[in-house]
Amino acid sequence: MKKILFSVSVGLVALFFLTGCGGSLQTLAEQILYPYQQVNSQFKVPSTPPKGFTEVTFNFNDQSGKPVHIDAWAYQQPGGSNRTIVYCHGNGENLQALWVSNFLTVMEEFGANFIVIDYPSYGLSTGAPNQYTLVTAADKAIEWAKQTYPNNEIIVWGRSLGTGVATLATGQEQNLVSKLALTSAWTNFLAVAESVTSLASDLPASWVNNNNYNSAAVAPTIHIPVMMQHGTADNTIPIKFGLELKADFTASPSVTFYKVPGRGHNNIFGAPAVWQELNQFFRN
Repeated sequence: MKKILFSVSVGLVALFFLTGCGGSLQTLAEQILYPYQQVNSQFKVPSTPPKGFTEVTFNFNDQSGKPVHIDAWAYQQPGGSNRTIVYCHGNGENLQALWVSNFLTVMEEFGANFIVIDYPSYGLSTGAPNQYTLVTAADKAIEWAKQTYPNNEIIVWGRSLGTGVATLATGQEQNLVSKLALTSAWTNFLAVAESVTSLASDLPASWVNNNNYNSAAVAPTIHIPVMMQHGTADNTIPIKFGLELKADFTASPSVTFYKVPGRGHNNIFGAPAVWQELNQFFRN
């Protein structure tokens, strides 16, 4: 298995500690949850994907009728595969970050086809990021995967913020999805934020409803196998939130939870066991 050169992520709630009164609480929360400007300035997504990858795009309207354009990269195994993975990345990544870090190259070793989406405003994708647009983007990718590979097992995998996207999208597309994998998951955004600061309880209810990614509310409706991984030293989304979410998958025929000793939020993929666990789950 090739190595991940580095892992990029932005702390989901750390800025509540560091920021004073330089803006509204809602604006600060949006900058924390969707730091696309910072990500895009560090990693410029090219107009042409790397060799071996195909660009896939989706277009839809957000809740207010404004257009959203989603850019994605798809990889097809040269020898074919009976599995296709839909990957939902973290908030501190875009397609180029995943490429230069070697993440996508390592994904090739799963022996599965896969598609990775960039969220609205990330990379070449456009539109406003929020729960509706991110989850709809994942829905479109799941539907594309099934239409492109109708006889394949469709597996949805998310990391960090992507676990909320993956869980909510799977809840809406269960007739198409066979398995769900979650790396560093939460119950919902507000619960994590409130565990850091009481300021989070002052966020406007309307904003929270549109950006909470409440995996705990959807988990009881999931009736497919689930695999979860979480670093024991994760200070961004502490492992207790992953364990709480695990208990919410009451309808799943199997929920496997792997604790990754000594690993935090940003270095969990440096543990070889993480890739071995994913490979086993994807192939079995």
